[in-house]
Amino acid sequence: MKSKQISSKIWISPSKDMMLGKGRVELLEHIHATGSISQAAKIMKMSYKAAWDSIKALNTHELIVEKQTGGKHGGGSKLTPKGLEYIEVYKELETIQDYFFGALGGRIDSLKNLKTLTSKLTLRTSARNQLHTKISKIDRKDHSIMLTLTMENTQDIKVSITPKSLEEMKLKEHMSLIVLLKASSITLHEKCPPDAPHNWLHGTVKSLDIGGDYAEAMIELDGGGKIIASLTTIECESVNIGMSIWAHFKPSSAIVAI
Repeated sequence: MKSKQISSKIWISPSKDMMLGKGRVELLEHIHATGSISQAAKIMKMSYKAAWDSIKALNTHELIVEKQTGGKHGGGSKLTPKGLEYIEVYKELETIQDYFFGALGGRIDSLKNLKTLTSKLTLRTSARNQLHTKISKIDRKDHSIMLTLTMENTQDIKVSITPKSLEEMKLKEHMSLIVLLKASSITLHEKCPPDAPHNWLHGTVKSLDIGGDYAEAMIELDGGGKIIASLTTIECESVNIGMSIWAHFKPSSAIVAI
């Protein structure tokens, strides 16, 4: 069967009267860069009236572009914080779309292949911890790979994977990765050993959810983020809300996903 080309367009519609697509986003970007609706219209090779009508339609829902008084040219137009936010949202949606079509390879030959792909992209996991990181270093050691990953709170962690995983996932420095960790893979400690090798994260116990023979402790990490550890009810006796604590996991306990 002949391969089918696929494509799509993104529209943001906060209300039935407001439609924000690629053209209007580009118009907003040019207004932000030039401080002028007329200059933005010239860059996009459209009439001032067409540009103004678009802005008027957007402003009907909420203020996106407002007049700017004073300045070098005696005034102009500027985007409101909401207008800038819409640009960021649209760009993020474009990134997600590019990721999806990149995974699809730009083509799809059968409904079965499409369902297989979408099931992977919408995969859910039982791992209680999903840490968003970026690869800062890749160390190749014998028959294993050690990744140094920087979390959103700027703290580094180590995760070990196989050379085959590195090859198949096409991992490179600065790529974004999600680290999946079972709550049972995390142990809690009052002190961090002086010679601790890797993955000792400091934080504060924010909550304890006790039920049956097991419990979950939510640790708010220094600098932001959280991590969840599972405990037995006996272990809970030495853990209190508000206490300073160290959460530890082995580099081999984590799974990475892109």
